[in-house]
Amino acid sequence: MKTTIFGVLLDVTPGQDTILRRLMRKYGFMLRVAFNCVLGGLSNLGALERHQAMKDGLTL
Repeated sequence: MKTTIFGVLLDVTPGQDTILRRLMRKYGFMLRVAFNCVLGGLSNLGALERHQAMKDGLTL
């Protein structure tokens, strides 16, 4: 089960901001690819999520 926690980051340095934006962009790309795979007929979302995360270098 996943849990999403909303929050606000205070005092983010420009370097941290760059890293966060890059991570958000990569995650958004991963979600778009997964969504397109689901539209293409794949139905196991959990396995697809894990596969895509490992492929893109993200860990769940």
